[in-house]
Amino acid sequence: MPNLDKFDFAILRILQEDARATNVEIAEKVNLSPSPCLRRIRNLEKSGILRGYRADIDRKEAGLGLTVFVEIKVGRHSRLLALPGVTDIRSNFAIRSIKTGGPLKLPEPR
Repeated sequence: MPNLDKFDFAILRILQEDARATNVEIAEKVNLSPSPCLRRIRNLEKSGILRGYRADIDRKEAGLGLTVFVEIKVGRHSRLLALPGVTDIRSNFAIRSIKTGGPLKLPEPR
């Protein structure tokens, strides 16, 4: 495990808040020049500490506000829903989200 110093932790804090921050912006905030700042970011990426960058999408604003878990019991091995083998369908609704950091399954453009 690499030894992280105050600059590395500062860079990680900034990137957690805004993954789109430019290298120049990050360098200014941590009081480094852009070259050593970029070198530190690349080292954090290479070591696996900084695993990636993502967009944090608001589930509700994207029209994905409701999460439903559907359980289906099949009487026989056959295709689902309208087929005679389906004996029970149960829906469970998520009241709140515990972990929201993962990517959302977005609808395909029409």
